[in-house]
Amino acid sequence: YFSEREGIADLGILLGDKESAGKGFGKDCWCATIEWLKNQDNVRKITAGTVSVNEPMLALMRAADMLEDGRRRKQQIIKEHPVDVLYFALFSDV
Repeated sequence: YFSEREGIADLGILLGDKESAGKGFGKDCWCATIEWLKNQDNVRKITAGTVSVNEPMLALMRAADMLEDGRRRKQQIIKEHPVDVLYFALFSDV
């Protein structure tokens, strides 16, 4: 999603093919998209979020040098347990 007024791009990713998991396709796409967005004049902040138990997504965001930008404690229920939602951000001028 992109807010032109705010200059914020909020990203998400979904790989539907389970056989592709762990092969680096997501990381390559994620990091390439981040780099492209950083070079756009109208993007000042790039954001994303995930649940705290989604280790592959956390690894993607960290691989792109995104930093934790917020947390909603016990926001989602996964397997009958409350988990935090973590938000990450990267500023294009950094």
